[in-house]
Amino acid sequence: MRSPLVSVALLLSACTTQVQVTGPYAAKLSVADVQQLKLLAANGPKIGRTVITLEAIRPDRVHVEDRLYSDAGWRGSRFFAVRHVSTWQIDEHSPIEATDARKITVY
Repeated sequence: MRSPLVSVALLLSACTTQVQVTGPYAAKLSVADVQQLKLLAANGPKIGRTVITLEAIRPDRVHVEDRLYSDAGWRGSRFFAVRHVSTWQIDEHSPIEATDARKITVY
């Protein structure tokens, strides 16, 4: 039986993460595939609204982009993931890019 604290944490994490699946092979990604790719994109604690975009460019290759939005702007990363049998892994031959945009408030 799952504890109430775990249930609340799962509920809160589900409410703050939006996943967008695009690309010519988007329909080929299963729910389990999307869950594995979300775990790859979750590279630390996320506080705020997180958007994860999965662009399925081949049946075994997905471009993953995550963005964490906050009052200060957003930050994120982009990388490619490849499927080995039934497991998704970050492609070791492609770079991982960090991205960000900060808001500047002038008074």
